[in-house]
Amino acid sequence: MTEEEQRYALLRDEDGDSTPERPMIGVERSIYKLVSIILAFLLLLSTVLNIYFINWSTNNSHSNFVGKPSEYAGLVQEVWLPWEDKTEYNNENFTAMDRKWGELRADNGIIALPKTYAAEHGLRRGCAFPWDSSKDIYLLNGYHGIHCLSQLYLTLKEYRDDLPQSHTFEHSTHCLDWLRNDVMCRADDTPLYTTNSRIPANGIGQVRKCRNWSKLESWAKEHTACYRYGNFVAEDKLDSQIGRFKYCPADSPYLPKIREHFGKGDDWFPADEEIYIPF
Repeated sequence: MTEEEQRYALLRDEDGDSTPERPMIGVERSIYKLVSIILAFLLLLSTVLNIYFINWSTNNSHSNFVGKPSEYAGLVQEVWLPWEDKTEYNNENFTAMDRKWGELRADNGIIALPKTYAAEHGLRRGCAFPWDSSKDIYLLNGYHGIHCLSQLYLTLKEYRDDLPQSHTFEHSTHCLDWLRNDVMCRADDTPLYTTNSRIPANGIGQVRKCRNWSKLESWAKEHTACYRYGNFVAEDKLDSQIGRFKYCPADSPYLPKIREHFGKGDDWFPADEEIYIPF
């Protein structure tokens, strides 16, 4: 073979055109197998992690819709609730409906917060908590709304049954204005579907994501001010309202002080007293 022929033969060998593939030796085959196993494992691990983070993101993300946790009780929008046409609070059974509205209490919304906590959160000073000078009294806004709704229902019930009004017109308009202010503050932009029916049914059955009321209730109970609204017709006229702050739970550290103040024995628990329901 001439030198020119050898040169071109070498080029063909480099291109693999004329030389058979060299079989892998044992060591190379083991390395290839190991690399393949590692790559397959990494692919599987990547798939599993992707599925995990997708699920985590779905369950824990705070998008603009969910919102960040609330400043005080740390609540997030996590409960799907529908708009309903008929509920326990709105139906043809007036007796049952009156009972449900009568049981709707705002008492748990009266809480006692440490003054240090209030200062850290930029809250104005509240009224002094009678059993602990390091705490002030606050009313949770959600419970204030519940109070206004229940008292407005009482006004409507008394109108329905042709009974004397327990509240003044000014009290009712105060509650209406507070609820108006709250609605406008929240500026809920949820689009409700519409219907052609002559009977308004817009949005009925449609759901929206809400905060969990039971979690707010639990947080409120952790900071209870031992309050009970009671018979507002009689108690609102009393010179002192301290009697409304005696309803501490059985494990409360304030019970000895309360018993001493009201002249009660060691076996007395305020929770044993009858709960006043206005209707």
